Amino acid sequence: MRLQIDKLFLWIKNYFLKGNQRSLNVKKNIFQSFLIKGGSIVVSLLLVPLLINYLDTTRYGIWITFSSIIAWFSFFDIGLGNGLRNKLAEAIAQKKIKLAKIYVSTTYAILIIIMVSIYIVFVFSNMFINWVSILNAKAGMGQELKALAIIVFTFFCLRLILQLFNIILIADQKPAKSSLFNLIANLSALIIIYLLSKFSSGSLFKVGMVISGMPVTVLFVASVWFFKKDYRLIAPNIKYINFKYSKDLVGLGIKFFIIQIASVVLYQ
Repeated sequence: MRLQIDKLFLWIKNYFLKGNQRSLNVKKNIFQSFLIKGGSIVVSLLLVPLLINYLDTTRYGIWITFSSIIAWFSFFDIGLGNGLRNKLAEAIAQKKIKLAKIYVSTTYAILIIIMVSIYIVFVFSNMFINWVSILNAKAGMGQELKALAIIVFTFFCLRLILQLFNIILIADQKPAKSSLFNLIANLSALIIIYLLSKFSSGSLFKVGMVISGMPVTVLFVASVWFFKKDYRLIAPNIKYINFKYSKDLVGLGIKFFIIQIASVVLYQ
């Protein structure tokens, strides 16, 4: 039995310590991502009863439905993230740093233009949307739901733009860091919601601020930090925006976009 355990530890050691550097990075990131995503699942499970107790079952149901509707808008990046991931990984592998910087800068510019346009349309449309009817909520919740819609959609648009940094990490074979940021955001939200449950009454607006705002805060801080440090050579810069390369990014992204839409249709 002892011999088998020693062989197992030796195999694990060789698996994570032997091989070329790129293979080792992949193995380590897979293992780290497994642990981090396991932690994220635990945090999510703890958050559910906490939210139910803080909001009550009716408001919690409204929050789940509303956040699911907002999540559908994630497809409005038309697959740009996936396009950037593939093109950036190729540029990094070939050590074409200037091209990588152009891809990053151009993708940020395109996505900002798309999200600003969508945000303007949404803010205008929100004045006429009857959220009470859509969510089957109480009649007196109309203004609360309209305010919730604005704050959640604002953070959603910002998150969709800032999530491009996660794409950069994945393209650089560091998906574990991307997962870690999500865990930090979820854990922070859990702690804040717990404190709110102790010191304030249930509020959909506060829940929307915390759960939508924490991922944006974490991604913003991480983006600023790493673009000044590890990724300063490919950090987005207005001087490197070149829409000539948008065809490569959007063309590849559209293919992923079609696959995503097909998946939604199949699963829904």
